[in-house]
Amino acid sequence: MVKKHPKGKGNTCDTCKAHPKLKEAAQMIQFGGSNTFVKPEAQKTLTAANTTIEIWKEHAGEKWYLSDDKSCAIFFDLVQNKWHLCDKDNLYYRGNNLVQETKGKMLPLKNISWYFDTGKSLKLQCNECKERGETNATKKSKCHKNNCNGSLHYPEKTKYATGIKSMEITVTKVLNGYEDLPEEINVEGGKLMVSENLTKQLAPVTVTDWGRVNGVYKLCQDIKPVWFKKSALKNKNSNLQMKQFGGSNEVKALPSFELNDWRTHAGEKWYVSETNKNCVIFFDTIQRKWHLCDEKELYYRGNSFSFKESDKILPFEQITWYNDTGSSLKGECSECKQNKVAKNHTKLDGTNCGGAIEFAEKPIFAIGVPTISVEIPTITEN
Repeated sequence: MVKKHPKGKGNTCDTCKAHPKLKEAAQMIQFGGSNTFVKPEAQKTLTAANTTIEIWKEHAGEKWYLSDDKSCAIFFDLVQNKWHLCDKDNLYYRGNNLVQETKGKMLPLKNISWYFDTGKSLKLQCNECKERGETNATKKSKCHKNNCNGSLHYPEKTKYATGIKSMEITVTKVLNGYEDLPEEINVEGGKLMVSENLTKQLAPVTVTDWGRVNGVYKLCQDIKPVWFKKSALKNKNSNLQMKQFGGSNEVKALPSFELNDWRTHAGEKWYVSETNKNCVIFFDTIQRKWHLCDEKELYYRGNSFSFKESDKILPFEQITWYNDTGSSLKGECSECKQNKVAKNHTKLDGTNCGGAIEFAEKPIFAIGVPTISVEIPTITEN
């Protein structure tokens, strides 16, 4: 989200200047819609004198999105009460919410349905009484309102948004909580230490090869891991995902392996080991869990079943770290037929149930730090 005006000379705006108007509505295409503008001057072709940031904010509000080259904008149009995606030539898509209680409000982009205009209404209209028909009616149907027997047709509508063939809009969630992250994490022998009063157990194993992930991890926002490059695509889990980003949520193909592509998964800030730049700890914004990994494997994931806020990363004090075993911790009971129950569960009447549990298999995303073999020499008395 940016506060800058779309690029232009001085305090004027290339996105506002002398754009073609929509003939049917006499509006600038980028601001087109069924609502009329409040100020008459906004109806006219803007001149260099009045293409100021203030005029732009009358439509786009306080914040909006710009493409990297500053040629395309996504903004919530305060006059039309819809999201708009446009460039200097056209309005391509509009975003709306169909829930009546919240219709017209500036909603999070994840709740928006994007569409373009076809030039016709989606509802039939009577040519006699002009009442709108239902969407599931047909052109052969007759008007059933007010005892009218008029014919139905799809009325023409102004095409405000033209659409683009094969276009997809993906919304990256903006998460909060990065400002509360500690500057340093120390991983040592199965313990993750954030501060003197916060130590987290990473795994209940006894003899493990902790050397590969031990070390001090520093918080950063501009250093991507050494392994984050195209060759990493060869290192996949059973779900055909890059192991480091593995999880139950779908992982889409990366367009490249630049820093911004890494941020698609790792968010604003993450931790990189000082001794091994391949080792990282990050909050995976797609899987919604903390990940500890290197160039080879995803070792541990951090989650909290009680923390369900959608706009925050999980705080360290609430995280439970775990690795996957390959089977669910809950299953279906052969006796009481309850689903998603653990071994020691009760029946619906409150009595203990001793039925066998069939646990479903689950993918192994986090393998845990591998166990190593330790040979203990035999001690004999002389």
